[in-house]
Amino acid sequence: MDVAGNLAAVTETRKRMNDSGIEVSLFIAPDPAQIEAASRSGSQFIELHTGAFAESFHNKSKGAAELERLITGAKQAHGLGLKVNAGHGLNYQEPAYASSRAATRRVEHRPQHRQPRGDGW
Repeated sequence: MDVAGNLAAVTETRKRMNDSGIEVSLFIAPDPAQIEAASRSGSQFIELHTGAFAESFHNKSKGAAELERLITGAKQAHGLGLKVNAGHGLNYQEPAYASSRAATRRVEHRPQHRQPRGDGW
């Protein structure tokens, strides 16, 4: 979702949902501008898109760089008062790797229930 490019519309929709008692989570890339815009919109949660990490999992240098983007994004979001979810599209190996790496950086995370993919994971 391009929150930064659609901030006014996202903010208005978020306000209507909050006014109805619905908390809002925005599915965004771990991009500093998108995270900042999510905070400015008033959203309570973000879900960081983990697709680039999942796609680069078997390439150690790319996987490490993508994981670092996720960790940095989570830290930024927490600093802005956002609650952070992540995990969409991961297989059973990737969360263990990410958790072990994130734990060494002391980043809080909120586990996300995964949805089954066509391959059973």
